[in-house]
Amino acid sequence: MLSPLPTDAGATLAWKRRGWLASAHELHSGAEIVARITPRGLLGMAATAETADDRWALEAAGFWRSRLVIRHGDSDSEDASLARRLSGAGEIRLRDGRVFEWRRENFWGTRWVMRDPAGVPVFRLRRPFGPFSEGAEVTLGPGVGRDPALVVLLLLGRFCLMVDRRRRSAAS
Repeated sequence: MLSPLPTDAGATLAWKRRGWLASAHELHSGAEIVARITPRGLLGMAATAETADDRWALEAAGFWRSRLVIRHGDSDSEDASLARRLSGAGEIRLRDGRVFEWRRENFWGTRWVMRDPAGVPVFRLRRPFGPFSEGAEVTLGPGVGRDPALVVLLLLGRFCLMVDRRRRSAAS
C-alpha cells in the first residue's frame, strides 16, 4: 500500500531501486513508500507508475525517443510531455498549458532541478556519481505548494534519468 505524497517545502524523499535484481524504483518518504515506477518492455523505454491515488503510463516517444510522455491510467491524452535537448534538459508542458523547466545543475548530470513557470524550484534531484548508482535524493523546493502536478513532475523527472541510464547501458 502506498502512502500520500508529502508536499512540504524542504521535505526530503529518496528514489530507491526495489531490490538488487528488481527493475522497479520506489519513492520513499522516510519508511513510507509514496510512488513506484516499474519499467515495461525489453528496452525499458516505457513504464507504469503508481501512487496512493492514481496510476500512470510513461513512455519515450518520437524520433530518437527524445520526448517523454506521461498519461493518466489508460487514457490516450497526455497529462504532460518533456521535450528534451541533447543535454537531457528540456521543457515539461502540462495539459493545463503551464511550462516547467527541467535542467541539469552540474556538469556530471548528478544534480537536476525542476523549476515552475516563475523560475522557482519545485524540487531538486541529486543522484550519486558512478556506474552502479541507482538511487536519487529529492528535496522539495519553495515552489511546491499543494500543486496536484507535483506527482507528475516527480515521476517524469525520475523516468527521464531511468531512460538515460538504459540508453547509456545499451550503447556500451
